[in-house]
Amino acid sequence: MRRGLSAGYAYVLPILFFSVLAPTLVAMGVACTPSGPIRPEPALARDVRTPLEFDSEQRARLAPLHAALTKPAFQALSGGLQIRLAFDEAADLDLFVTGPSQESVYFANSPSRSGGTLLDDRRCDDSSPRVETVRYANPLPGRYRVGVDFHRRCSEISLSGRQAKQGLFVVRVEGRALDRVHEGIVAPGRFEVIVIEFVLEETGSGEVFPEPE
Repeated sequence: MRRGLSAGYAYVLPILFFSVLAPTLVAMGVACTPSGPIRPEPALARDVRTPLEFDSEQRARLAPLHAALTKPAFQALSGGLQIRLAFDEAADLDLFVTGPSQESVYFANSPSRSGGTLLDDRRCDDSSPRVETVRYANPLPGRYRVGVDFHRRCSEISLSGRQAKQGLFVVRVEGRALDRVHEGIVAPGRFEVIVIEFVLEETGSGEVFPEPE
């Protein structure tokens, strides 16, 4: 008896769903069809932290870092993506870029399977300002996150108190229609996993960098 009742429900319930419940769900705006691929969000970039306020001494340290990133080092990479990290003689900082496949490009993983390459791994014996560069010739669409690691202190530069121990840096993201600059500070022994993030669309047009809210 139970076996026959179960077989009857197997035929009745689908009919009940498509004749009664499905139109109700559609009217409520609930999709009944299988979901397709999730498209990337519109292209954007945001600074994860609240913009920092720098004093005059810190601004003096940041100025040559900005100047190092204004050099025309990107024109030859049409359609690609480039992320640069500039820092001074106070510390050895490392650049990490994590792409849509969740694979990170850094000094121990270059080139990556997703096509990212670290061009320069700058250390304490390199001249200042130091610039590390990650480049993708054919970047995948999706979300990218940029991290900065304070690997070690290089020297006690002539600054007062705690500023001599801070790792000041500037990150610049360039590619297609993207151009964004971020200033930051990383403390000794700290790894700032996300200092800036952005999304690339599938096409090379229409990318913008709205200001952080």
